[in-house]
Amino acid sequence: MADGIGRGFLSVNHELPAPAIHVCKDDVIMVDLTNDAEGTATSIHWHGMRHILGTQYFDGTPYLTQCPIPYGNKFRYAFTADDEGTHFYHSHSGHQKANGIFGALVVRAPDNTNPNRHLYDYDLPEHIIIVSDWMHHLAEDDFPGIVSRSQLTQSILINGHGRFFNQTSKTYQLAPLTIYHVEPNKKYRFRFINSGFNVCPFLLQVEHHEMSIIATELSYVEPFTIDTLYSLTGERFDFVINANKTPGDYWIRPQTMLPCRIITEGFAVLRYGNKSGSSVEFVDKDPPRESKVFLKQKIFNSPKPKVKDIPFLKLNAYEYDDSIIKGEPDHKYYLFLDSPTFSDDALYSNKTHYRMSCKFIN
Repeated sequence: MADGIGRGFLSVNHELPAPAIHVCKDDVIMVDLTNDAEGTATSIHWHGMRHILGTQYFDGTPYLTQCPIPYGNKFRYAFTADDEGTHFYHSHSGHQKANGIFGALVVRAPDNTNPNRHLYDYDLPEHIIIVSDWMHHLAEDDFPGIVSRSQLTQSILINGHGRFFNQTSKTYQLAPLTIYHVEPNKKYRFRFINSGFNVCPFLLQVEHHEMSIIATELSYVEPFTIDTLYSLTGERFDFVINANKTPGDYWIRPQTMLPCRIITEGFAVLRYGNKSGSSVEFVDKDPPRESKVFLKQKIFNSPKPKVKDIPFLKLNAYEYDDSIIKGEPDHKYYLFLDSPTFSDDALYSNKTHYRMSCKFIN
């Protein structure tokens, strides 16, 4: 019941999202994966891990770095956490990531290696914002043969929770939301992970609050203040929120953007109080629709070419390899990637294959 509508999904340890993994730099991560999903094969990709010490065969890409793990079998992943930063892990088999197999992976390092440590008071494991799009059926219903490449998302989840908005009745489904607790006049580091599967970027805003970006993926950057963050699937950003507003509840809102034809929104709550951390609770009031405008003056990383935004290149890393930035490549390769749309007639006209459709009935 992630967004209030029942459906079947895949999980790790019966959790959505999968359990977060927090380790220190240079720790050895060892995960024993048992595939209990009957009729499937699986693998786990550790998104952001470079496997620089010869453990590339644990990258989790089926048929490339490993054979997929059949039903009923076990496989041990073991590698060193070489790269500090906000990462995540997800299945790289079929559409299992879209169906629920994804979770946060955070690698921490000593404070004296962090040039931005003085900018915040707290970096809590509960303050992870992992955003994912969600459908009310298995992703296999739409692939192959996407009916429309521009709208598959029905809800957006934050840490596995959201509220479905019925476009016909214009009402929200009742469901609990993620609550991020903060103390007034304290500064908090949040770790944002885009775990979407669709082609649509997410726009993230926090009501009446700005975000100061301090890191992206593996790298610390010079602080850069924004109020609107665009991101594509797989991207991660760390930012600081200053809890210096009037105590109360403030909406955290990700939205889908073009090429999605219909704007789909997700919600969590930034709640001022006498404690820090997170919880999952019912919220009395309905979330605002997209007609309610939050701060939108400092738009970062927008994919819209005509929007006066702040390009990603405005971020300045503390450390970089000048030879890579300015060096000339030995060879250039251009790859064309697309998601073509096929009709049912083209895919299933031979009477031997049929579109699968699954419905959850209470």
